[in-house]
Amino acid sequence: MFDAILTKLGLKAPKVEPPLEPFALNTTLFNWSKFDTHTIEDSASGIFVAGATGSGKSSGPSKAIALAHLNAGFGGIFHAVKPTDTKDALEWCRQTGRLEDTIVFGPDQPWRFNFLDYELQRPGAGAGFTDNIVDTLLAVAELRDRKSPRGGGGGENAEFFNNAKQEILRASVDILAIGLNRVSIPDIQELILSAPHSPEQVRSERFRDGSFLFHCMREAHNKELTPFQSTNLHNTTNYWTKVFPKMSGNTRSGVTGTVSGIIDPFNRGLLRELFCTTTNFVPEQFRDGLVLAHGMSLMEFGEIGGTSQVVLKHATQHALLRHSVTAVTRPVFLHIDEFQALLTSYDSDFARLCRGFKVSFVLLTQNLPTIYSALGGGDKAEQEVDSLLGNLNVKIFCANSEANTNKWASETLGRTRQYMSNMNSGEGGDDVFGVLTGTGNSKSNVGMTETYEYEVQPVEFSKRLRTGGPKNNFEVDAIVFQNARNFKLNGRNWMVVTFDQK
Repeated sequence: MFDAILTKLGLKAPKVEPPLEPFALNTTLFNWSKFDTHTIEDSASGIFVAGATGSGKSSGPSKAIALAHLNAGFGGIFHAVKPTDTKDALEWCRQTGRLEDTIVFGPDQPWRFNFLDYELQRPGAGAGFTDNIVDTLLAVAELRDRKSPRGGGGGENAEFFNNAKQEILRASVDILAIGLNRVSIPDIQELILSAPHSPEQVRSERFRDGSFLFHCMREAHNKELTPFQSTNLHNTTNYWTKVFPKMSGNTRSGVTGTVSGIIDPFNRGLLRELFCTTTNFVPEQFRDGLVLAHGMSLMEFGEIGGTSQVVLKHATQHALLRHSVTAVTRPVFLHIDEFQALLTSYDSDFARLCRGFKVSFVLLTQNLPTIYSALGGGDKAEQEVDSLLGNLNVKIFCANSEANTNKWASETLGRTRQYMSNMNSGEGGDDVFGVLTGTGNSKSNVGMTETYEYEVQPVEFSKRLRTGGPKNNFEVDAIVFQNARNFKLNGRNWMVVTFDQK
């Protein structure tokens, strides 16, 4: 399906056996009950799993879903936040006979992905557009921005610095793409470092002769350009010769410092080697059955691990949504335990579009406050999380003790009209003596109250669901919910399911 892309990059698709039948949306992956199936279409509607540490969510539903996807021939990515995530992913691939289709991305491995050059050189509509290249860098910046004021400027200046960051990145990418027909992190850094800091430097022939920026500009102006390129070059030249040199020293230092914080990790060590050298695999290969287990867990590699995974996730998300799919298009999964650590603002849009592109977005976490905290807390964080979770139509709730999450789970499952009986009784009598001695007439009242109550009370999530292990015969209980579905087992949009850890 993607032979043109692979041929241009000198790559071959993995040797995955063709399916016995097309990957139709109604293909069953596993059964929730003897009456209820989970299909490719269900998986592509998005899956969210919540459960406390030790609830069995990773060894129960996470494992079951991963094995089903691998057995069905899906390609995809297993991300790694915990140190054990890569080991678990490889074991699941071994159990399903998919190790030959699997690569590990990380240290001491041969795989490389020059993500900027890939976006510039790939075939197809939208390739080479500056905004698409810059978009990946901005996704990386989100992780860094969570640890410092938004946009690198902080306070009331945050929006200015965020806009300035995008402007300087676009101006850098435009000059490199037009002038040198290449874009790399080292080139972006060298270009910015060689930019003029005053109108006098712009006019200085000696300065221009020694500037990498002006070298790229000369190369660009000497080419035959399309009208689109000419317009971009005109705007970019004005930025570097008129806008940037006239910035105040503090402003310019703030802007370049913000950009440097994004690109500097790619200029040294492991990230430079993995993402700024060559390319020997591309995200399109996941549609051919390639499985990637990320070998740089966030807990072991810290910010380097997080940056690496966001680059791959973001590039893969866009690649998967670029091509139309048919009944025979192979489905792809993105499987992320502790997903709040790798969350970006694009994930909500991606979740909304997955169903139409046969992509299963599988996200696991402990509870809602954990996700809110990862995004900095506050109303904006809650709105972003609500939007994301609203686009994941299959929700699996394991044992949990976090009150807000349990209440949200109860709200998700819904309320129904319920009737509650009440009865009271008392002693009758016309005088005080009769009441005190019980010799008066006995009276009782029976009534019925109509109310709308949770179908599953919040306390049930911390009280009734088994968490696996020897004491529970290695069985994990969960409540599965699916939007716009009535399960045949009980006629509701939710049901209790049991996962076998063994």
